[in-house]
Amino acid sequence: MWQVAGYYLDRSKHKYDVMGSFTVSCLDAVLTTQSCLTLSEQGGKRYTNNRIIEPFLPNQNATKWRSSHSLMGAIQGSFTFVDDAILSSFRSANQYYVGSECLINVFEGEYSSRGAVLAAGKRLVSWRIDLTRER
Repeated sequence: MWQVAGYYLDRSKHKYDVMGSFTVSCLDAVLTTQSCLTLSEQGGKRYTNNRIIEPFLPNQNATKWRSSHSLMGAIQGSFTFVDDAILSSFRSANQYYVGSECLINVFEGEYSSRGAVLAAGKRLVSWRIDLTRER
């Protein structure tokens, strides 16, 4: 399990503290992730995301994923590895939401994430989040 802490910026650049958890599971070479994030200033508004990641093919540094997000609904995306970073791009099934994220491996057991989601071509939210593996 990973602990998540950071902030979101909405389209008006209002800052919301965010906290939560992120888990990774593997069964028969299929990775799944579950995240639950709570925004402090929106009455404890909670967002969940359940992701299934396709197995990596031999000699490949990219793969596809799909998820179910509590706000955006069905999402499809991809991961690409570049040195110490994981790049992700995604879009909702209805094409209304699109986004990207970069996770940088700060050191063993810690990643730092930057990302943004656009809704109908306008920024909905951007973020800076740190993920720290529980010991």
